[in-house]
Amino acid sequence: MVPWEAVDTLAAMGHKTGRGTFGAQCTIVVDPSTNVLNAGPDPRCDAGAFEE
Repeated sequence: MVPWEAVDTLAAMGHKTGRGTFGAQCTIVVDPSTNVLNAGPDPRCDAGAFEE
């Protein structure tokens, strides 16, 4: 679980956040030096990240 302090910090930076129980998570990280996207879905569910 993400600490509430981290959620509040992300919200203060302009990210959309929520409080409560979350289901599956997908994460996308951008390497600012190359603009390469790295993504990873929660392996417990049918989820993924796709380039459009």
